[in-house]
Amino acid sequence: MNIAEDNLEKFSKFTETPPHPAYISGFIDGDGTIYIRKIKDGYQVGISISQCRSAILYILKHHFGGEVSFNLDKKEGQRNCHFYINRGKTLPFLVNYIKDYILIKKIQINAVNNILSLLNKPNFLEEKEKYFQECFNQNKEKIQLDIPDLKIEWIAGLFDAEGNIQLTERGVRIKITQKNNVKCLEKIKEYFGYGKVDKILWVIYSKENCLDFCNKIKNHLIVKRNQIEKVLEYFETKNIEIKEFIQLEKHLSDDKEIIYPNLGSQIEEKLKLKYIEVKTLKMEEHQNKMEEFKKKQSERMKGENNPNFGKELSKEHSQKISQSTFGKNRNLSDQQILEILELKGKETQEKIAEKYNVSRATIYKIHSGKLVPTSDYQKHLEKKEEPHKKDWIKSFGYSDEEVNVINGALSKRNLEGKTMALIWYYGKLSKTKNKYPIKLSAPKLSEYFTEKLGKKVSIDMIKNIWNKKTKLYKFDFETFNYQNYLDDKIDNEEWIEI
Repeated sequence: MNIAEDNLEKFSKFTETPPHPAYISGFIDGDGTIYIRKIKDGYQVGISISQCRSAILYILKHHFGGEVSFNLDKKEGQRNCHFYINRGKTLPFLVNYIKDYILIKKIQINAVNNILSLLNKPNFLEEKEKYFQECFNQNKEKIQLDIPDLKIEWIAGLFDAEGNIQLTERGVRIKITQKNNVKCLEKIKEYFGYGKVDKILWVIYSKENCLDFCNKIKNHLIVKRNQIEKVLEYFETKNIEIKEFIQLEKHLSDDKEIIYPNLGSQIEEKLKLKYIEVKTLKMEEHQNKMEEFKKKQSERMKGENNPNFGKELSKEHSQKISQSTFGKNRNLSDQQILEILELKGKETQEKIAEKYNVSRATIYKIHSGKLVPTSDYQKHLEKKEEPHKKDWIKSFGYSDEEVNVINGALSKRNLEGKTMALIWYYGKLSKTKNKYPIKLSAPKLSEYFTEKLGKKVSIDMIKNIWNKKTKLYKFDFETFNYQNYLDDKIDNEEWIEI
């Protein structure tokens, strides 16, 4: 069987299901690079692998996207080399598949996994820089991490990347080389119970050990499966020619690029469906656990288990319980709630939550008026008696369904509607050539509104209004017509002061 046929045969075994994540992790721990780079617009994240046989690389491309290229500029005497690189939209699927199994490059994969969730967000600059430094420093310094118990699939992946088999007249020698973390060699020795660790090598010589190693690992290999089978044939028959095995090793690399079946544009959609399927299963599992928990909680409060069993609570007592739950039964004092209200718009909810050691959800409740000081409880009751805000929204001609959506959107606003309408208007003015008191860019408008209003108006808030991620409604437009907003144009180019 020639190399092309052998590669396609190996590829066909994995058309439906990818190799075990521990195998891919071992292979990347051996021959791969996990990196974060600084580029003009931010950070570039990727995983790359170089390998003389292309089958494993095309298997990765088939299941996880990415690209495979071929080294056409190799020097005389060098093996042919193929390169796999994934730094596109499908990279998160590969990272998610292997992140729990990577051992030697654990710091890098964790940093990449963390920064991927932030790449499309314009802020979080400190966090991004932190993950970049973690990955960069580890790639440079190669701190040797402690290695947990190994899986045979991980060892197979590392052996396909860093392993070597020598068959001579004197016998067989099998070794694994690892410079980045020699601790894993001790773990391999511990796993099999034999072999010698010599600096950056784990080596076995005896027929008994080599035979045991080959039998245990052969079904998990992809790249060096043929060589292992030849070694087993040698031990069984002693008829294999040494020259034949040397020739097999010599021609280990592809003579040319092999043409493999390709999913093309289907790969991303296929991976998304897999991700959704896994996420759905996890959600169902979570819901089942919650239902079981609620059922147990309910059982604990039934009948005599309930401290109020057989007691009839007065109306006054029920009201006191309600008021206590609303105003007192919390981790924050009235003064702290007032302080948090003062910080609204000045600091992010995340920073405020960290400052007061509470959840972000608690900060949101305070900012949205769902959690107020005890002294405001009566005001809360009076406010509930006022005409509902939904009726006011409906008076502008919105349907019941639209009213519910709009009411929810209004509760999350940090700016008045007329101010946001003005921000949108200034965005349209920025397309004109006339001169205004300030340069009409997002950063300049952020400074302008922050100074005028006395609270933080971020660049993101400006841009979200401009691109209509933050929607405006009929009642927001007082100075000019709402139809202008819908038509995305303005009737005049006059500067309107805030």
